Amino acid sequence: MKSRIRGAAVIVHKNQIAFARHSDSHRDLVWWSPPGGAVEGEETILVSAEREALEETSLRVVAERPIYAQELIDHRRNSRTLELFILCRLAEGVSPADIKPDNEIDEARFLTEADAATELILPEVFRQVVWQDLAAGFPVFRYLGVANV
Repeated sequence: MKSRIRGAAVIVHKNQIAFARHSDSHRDLVWWSPPGGAVEGEETILVSAEREALEETSLRVVAERPIYAQELIDHRRNSRTLELFILCRLAEGVSPADIKPDNEIDEARFLTEADAATELILPEVFRQVVWQDLAAGFPVFRYLGVANV
């Protein structure tokens, strides 16, 4: 089974989190998730999250630390992915108004907890638990388990 590592940026600004909207016309599916993608070359997981944030939302961010981890198994592709979600803040001089989609992303924007409640957000932890963790300052690292995709 082929393995890979993904870094995803959990960009927090006040009581909002930045999400990228994705669509799959083959499955007639639209969902939101933190911007993220595969670690490239010898970059660290923190650098990967910063790069992916810039590529998908046009936001320069500073990666702080991992807050969640999830394993994804895709039997069709015979692959296993470890995805680490990295807490990020906006870089000096960057405004949340600077957010815009890029790199095959349909839309990018900051969502509040109320906004998120009406959308399909993946993984599931970003529908409710993330808002409790945000209010508490992300006090613990959470392992989200294994999902088959």
